[in-house]
Amino acid sequence: MNEPHAEHTNSNPTDDFSEVHLPPRHRGLAGRPMEKIRDEDYPYRGFWGCEAVCHLRVYWPVSGDIDPGNPVVVVATELERNEGTSITNMAEHLAQEVREVYGLGPASLIWIEHYHERELGRYSSLPEDFSHVTFSLDAQGHYCSPRWRYLSRTDAEGLAGEPL
Repeated sequence: MNEPHAEHTNSNPTDDFSEVHLPPRHRGLAGRPMEKIRDEDYPYRGFWGCEAVCHLRVYWPVSGDIDPGNPVVVVATELERNEGTSITNMAEHLAQEVREVYGLGPASLIWIEHYHERELGRYSSLPEDFSHVTFSLDAQGHYCSPRWRYLSRTDAEGLAGEPL
């Protein structure tokens, strides 16, 4: 069984205490070490040229070997103050832009969409949610036709390799 929070490394049961070591924080997909290389607001142009902004976190495999089995993980968070096109409506465009900025192949990117809990008026709200967004490729090799699959917070954090 995987123990995500701590490992007991002291194998001597006669000691008065057991030393607890936290595993490296940035272990993502399949336990591979990840480095967060971006954690900041990211302005983009939405539909009809409107200004929009999201928060972008980019996790890069420490090994530097990027391929479908060792992808870059991106967490795009919708910001309450964003008055432009949402990350959901711009998913394929934003993911393609990030892919081009970092020179990534189409299968070397995991795109996670994140929404904080949000109010829907005076009496209701939507819970926080995470989605893994996958894409098809058009004739030019650009992302298109996004598909969303719900992720638990635990699964999203497992991909990123740290608490989100």
